[in-house]
Amino acid sequence: MKLLKSGSSLGVSTLVKVLLGALGVKVIVYFIGTAGFGKLGQFMSFMVIMNTIAGGGITNGIISKISTYHDDQENKNEYVTAGFWIGFFFSLLLMSACFLFSKTISNLLFKSEEYFYVILLIGLFQYLNIFTIIIGGYLNGMQKNILFSKIQIISSIIGIMGLLGLVYFWDLVGAMFGLVWFAVSPGIIMLVFYLMNLRKHVYINKLSFVQKAKVKELLKYSFMMLVSSLLLPATQIFIRDFIYKNYGWSDVGIWQAATKLSEAGLMFLNVVMVNFYLPELGRTIDKVELKKIIFKAYQILVPLLLLYIGIVYLFRDLLIKIFYNETFLEASDLLLSQAIGDAFKVLSLVFGFFIVLKAKIKLYVFFEILLFILLVSLSFFLIPIYGLIGANYAHIITYLIVFSIGLLFWKKII
Repeated sequence: MKLLKSGSSLGVSTLVKVLLGALGVKVIVYFIGTAGFGKLGQFMSFMVIMNTIAGGGITNGIISKISTYHDDQENKNEYVTAGFWIGFFFSLLLMSACFLFSKTISNLLFKSEEYFYVILLIGLFQYLNIFTIIIGGYLNGMQKNILFSKIQIISSIIGIMGLLGLVYFWDLVGAMFGLVWFAVSPGIIMLVFYLMNLRKHVYINKLSFVQKAKVKELLKYSFMMLVSSLLLPATQIFIRDFIYKNYGWSDVGIWQAATKLSEAGLMFLNVVMVNFYLPELGRTIDKVELKKIIFKAYQILVPLLLLYIGIVYLFRDLLIKIFYNETFLEASDLLLSQAIGDAFKVLSLVFGFFIVLKAKIKLYVFFEILLFILLVSLSFFLIPIYGLIGANYAHIITYLIVFSIGLLFWKKII
């Protein structure tokens, strides 16, 4: 019963987040169109990189360690404190980089320096993501999913209100400001929650709790997450840039619409993975038990993914009209191939989470570099031949290869 309530609460909070996100996208595309949405896609990928770097890339590490030391408050405090100072250090580095290279970054992303002040804004406020990672990771690791869901809903409502107001008054620039606000608002809510409820027994910034060994352990996860956070969004930036050079910003917006819609669909599956599968893996060291957990994950995911592909195929035109408008209907031709690629991506993540939680760094880096090389090279080869859908074909082939190789490594390890 507890598991059912927990799962239901996460489902509701994710649904609220998806619906509010859909509303936000609907309003954004009304004001900025397909070309503006293409530029915004570049900005969103850059923000993914910034968000992860600002937190030191320790999200999975915090969840894993808190779930492992569920009943040991001292160890939990030591990991939380180590995580806070890692995030604080990376946030300072990020802020410095944004202030020093804001015009260069703007030119790389948008082929113009005019958006440099938005880059400055990201650098200034990204430190708030530390609290999302630390407090959110603590609640996830403790499997306080109902509480976590309530906080998510509140932060999503506050975030979308700010986003809608900003895009209404300042169009594309307002959308960028709004995305920054949407990204940092959970950190503000998490900080308020911590100060009101947790600070008496959860210590996040006491230097006396910093243990060198704990910092080293989390930095293993940090290294892996940072590799991922740099390579995958960088891949998307390269692909968008390639589409822009061949077809223009409007077609970038069409491709971005398809990929963004798939992200919304996969959000529910990611919730299942992060909040149930990850803590289970974190607590298990027995190989027989690990086999059972991974096999069970595939039993749940395969039917869900088949349902996901079926829904996307049957309602692709309707989904585009609901989430965007009729000017984006060309994106409906991309949705089925995107969904098939996404299915192989999720199946690959089952093995990927195992690599992350067990800190198999060399194997993780191998897969991330392989992903980067395959996605970029296949996209650059297939887009000139097939047009926009060539990027989706590259998406399918890449994750099919990674999934197949992952199964071979999994068999060898376990």
